[in-house]
Amino acid sequence: MHLKTLVERQPGTASASTHAAVGAWFLGPKAENSEFLRSALSLIVDQVAKGRREYFKDDKIFIDDEMKSHPEYKAQLGKIEANLKMLSGLLATHSCPSFSPRYAGHQTFDTTLPAILGYVVGLLYNQNNLSPEIGPLTSWLEYVVGQQLCKMVGYAYNKVYSEPGLQASVEKPGDRVGWGHITGSGSVANLESMWFVARNLKFYALSLKTAMAPSHPLAFVASTFRVRAYELDNTTASMRPTDKLFAHCSPWQLLNLTPDQVLGLAGRLTTEYGVSAAFVEKVMEKYIIQTVGKDALEAEFKIAPCRYLISATNHYSWPKAAAITGIGSNNLVEIAIDERARMNTTDLDDKLRFCLDNHIAVYAVVAIMGSTEHGAVDPLSAVLALREKYQALGLSFLVHADAAWGGYFATLTIPDPDPAAAAVLTANEFVPALALMEYTKRELGYLRHADSVTVDPHKTGYIPYPAGGLCYRDGRLRFLVTWSSPYLNTDGGGVEAMGVYGVEGSKPGAAACATWLSHRVIGLHANGYGRLLGEAMFTSVKMYSQWATMSLRSSSLVAVPFTKLPAEEDGRPKWEVEAQRLYIQNNIVNRDNAELMRDAEAMKLVQRMGSDLMINNFCCNFKIDGRINRDVGEANRLNRRIYERLSIQKVTDNILERPVIIFSTVFSQARYGPALTSYKSRLGLEGNGDLVTLCNISKTPFPTAGNFVKELADEFQRVAEEEIQNCYRRIQVMPDFHTFVVQGTTNPFHLVQLPMFNVGNHRQQLIIKVTIPENDLKTWNAHRKRYPCAVFMVHNAFKAEISTILEQGAFSGMITNGLPAAYGPAAHSLHGISGVPARIEIEGIVKNRPLHPKYLDEAYPAQMPFYVYGSLAQTHLDHMLLRAPNAQLSAGNVTLTLDDMDEHRTRIEAGLGRGLIAVAEDKPEYAMQPFSDAHPPAFFAPWAEGIRVTLYADADRCGPGLIGHLGKPVATGTIGLGSNVFADWAYLNDDGLGGSADEGQLAAMTKSRFVVRLPADEFGRKLAVRRGWKDMVEAAAMKVAC
Repeated sequence: MHLKTLVERQPGTASASTHAAVGAWFLGPKAENSEFLRSALSLIVDQVAKGRREYFKDDKIFIDDEMKSHPEYKAQLGKIEANLKMLSGLLATHSCPSFSPRYAGHQTFDTTLPAILGYVVGLLYNQNNLSPEIGPLTSWLEYVVGQQLCKMVGYAYNKVYSEPGLQASVEKPGDRVGWGHITGSGSVANLESMWFVARNLKFYALSLKTAMAPSHPLAFVASTFRVRAYELDNTTASMRPTDKLFAHCSPWQLLNLTPDQVLGLAGRLTTEYGVSAAFVEKVMEKYIIQTVGKDALEAEFKIAPCRYLISATNHYSWPKAAAITGIGSNNLVEIAIDERARMNTTDLDDKLRFCLDNHIAVYAVVAIMGSTEHGAVDPLSAVLALREKYQALGLSFLVHADAAWGGYFATLTIPDPDPAAAAVLTANEFVPALALMEYTKRELGYLRHADSVTVDPHKTGYIPYPAGGLCYRDGRLRFLVTWSSPYLNTDGGGVEAMGVYGVEGSKPGAAACATWLSHRVIGLHANGYGRLLGEAMFTSVKMYSQWATMSLRSSSLVAVPFTKLPAEEDGRPKWEVEAQRLYIQNNIVNRDNAELMRDAEAMKLVQRMGSDLMINNFCCNFKIDGRINRDVGEANRLNRRIYERLSIQKVTDNILERPVIIFSTVFSQARYGPALTSYKSRLGLEGNGDLVTLCNISKTPFPTAGNFVKELADEFQRVAEEEIQNCYRRIQVMPDFHTFVVQGTTNPFHLVQLPMFNVGNHRQQLIIKVTIPENDLKTWNAHRKRYPCAVFMVHNAFKAEISTILEQGAFSGMITNGLPAAYGPAAHSLHGISGVPARIEIEGIVKNRPLHPKYLDEAYPAQMPFYVYGSLAQTHLDHMLLRAPNAQLSAGNVTLTLDDMDEHRTRIEAGLGRGLIAVAEDKPEYAMQPFSDAHPPAFFAPWAEGIRVTLYADADRCGPGLIGHLGKPVATGTIGLGSNVFADWAYLNDDGLGGSADEGQLAAMTKSRFVVRLPADEFGRKLAVRRGWKDMVEAAAMKVAC
């Protein structure tokens, strides 16, 4: 059997027919099927109208011709039409074009035509699947969809079509029938899975034990009701299962009963003691965790908080669910991952052993079957093996598979039930299942053994939002989500009221209609969804081959996929890895599909390439003059800039200027550990910082035709190389204007440079001592008298490197009242006041510390440190910049009051000349940063209340760790601010690319503080984006008559 996938198909061939079917399932990137959609929508409207007219057809007409002729009636219809046209136009212009093959952003693509039509027809009837009373047909359709999903993941299911009486399909006697339903999202499904495990199943046995206590309603069964529990065999020093009175079981044993036992407890009371299910339900309502709460049961039985174990690649919904259920995110224990972002089961084994040894119960272990950012599939088979191992040791837990992304890929392994269609596949050797890696195929096959599975139709089912999904291997689990007991029910008793068994309540019947119709048309098998996903996976591999070889086509761009090349996976030497990269470029990237298909060797390699499930995470770095960048921060800025160029976020982002759309994420060093360290090494990067990465998700089956993938990759490369040029302009040191805050009233003055973390020309915290010749000083003094409270700036009148200025010991400057609006000899301030020329003579360098990321700390300091310098007559202050983002806080002519001035005067005077460190005792910088317009440093304002400080000598070295070992304090005292106060958090943190090169520093300084790109002001950035959308919608709405 040979691997076959999407090729350049000729009309009339079987391969062409298979791809033609895919073409019929979508509206199309260019709305190619719009006429069919128009016709189908017209059909829906006709049938809705017919249904309404035939319901008690003799009822009077309420909206009659007379009403329709009324001017107000016509005005309101006109209003609807005008506003609809406005809204539709806005959506067409400003929506993410997820329908296009150019869109490779999040886990979305065009929805299928049957799903769109199913949703529309369901929407027009507005059914509520909370109850069959308000959604009778759509509740049934949701039940059918749930059973289809159960079948897809391998659970026993009810044959809802062909067998009368819903005969169950089971593997062997005793297998329970699965149950599934649609949720509002995968997040809701994950919450529900945690809810029934955490709040119900794990504690149900404890609740039942309380109900069996003396004088309690079920005490009459306590002397005979037995369960199978694990106890230590003193002879063999091992755990063994034994029949034991339920009432004599310890809390630890009850917490670790198998799920089957817990789910059967209430049913056994009925079958063994004749107790009615209704009685059990009524009695247990008083004791179950839904009533008394988790904390009460933990306190009553003196048990430690239970743990929930999950892969470090978990979706953000999991800590949210832990918070909502009361488990707490601290008890959500993350398991380390390997270099493919798969769960490290050795680490899982270690953490399970810790729980066992310390009698910490485990709710569940969650395996991610297709992680959001990597498409990684956890080794579910190994997780299940560990469940068996620890269950035999007396530690029982459930296994949940979060297959929100990966669930539908199981269709690639399900044969087409139509023998004729299956025969066509075999005869033409078009087998999409082989697009799955063998590892992925094997692990998806183990979904059938997980206790529950999240699977989202609105992801790889191509269904409109909202349509998440959750399946239980044992349908009885659904009763644990209600306020009823888990009594025996095997025949789909929840069909009539789907909404009862979940957290949502009201839910749209339209989602069930959409999913059901799409399943029915396309089919949950290899020739249906399997074909669609198989072609999309081939698109993903073709994109992966572009990322893996892009560095070969560029002298400056370094692109590295997170998933290694097969040769790297095999541990081959570097030369073999590079040879394989070149082979991929020549034999896969640069060949059309038909030619590629005929190359068995290349296709064998294709089958091994890329992530587990078609998500390509990659990262870019750059070279300058052949030298690779080593700094993580610079790589992060490059990737952020690329992402900004290739995403839709702001109202000003024009989709016509986005030739390809991707998304971005951040890999945390703390979460990814050695896997991220290894990845950064492959990129040529050093350091422990988090990494900004890029990602493309190829849900579309279309781009490989005509090698459109190459066009997308070429567009990406063009943008990336343009941003590398911006990086070069930003980080290279070259002649420039340098602006300083002037501190002092008489010679000598001190100048504090306006630094920038992200721009090479200004990447230092520089304080210099200067003098100004008397003639120039006289001119400036006359100017100062008119503006006594102004903060004056000075910049070099002619561009120069800062090192050159310091070496020469003097420069021609232009002094301005505040920030300059123009640089050079004709400089003037933002207030329109002309600058004053002056010669600046450098007497000495007080501080000159680099602000390159490698010199910065990883965390803000506990207390806020300042440089304090000058003299006792003229004392000045400048905040130490130890971590980015930050704020420049500079103050001239401050008042320094020492607690014992006479004792310390001589030593302080000498220290001020070199520069001391003043630590603000009551300013916890780690808690105050980052500053922004929404959160300014209120304490640092003119004439603000004095700041208590402790003074230290400053070590003569660079960071990081500048204040880690300050030594013995020199003195203590108070610093009071005057009028000469300057604070900035925009310019300091700007990337320096906001304007043209001729604007120099002005570009950042004249922006609003709520700069959309401003890293230091995340809240402000969000406000600015939101305000932009608000203004745009309001402006459009104003043009529509109300």
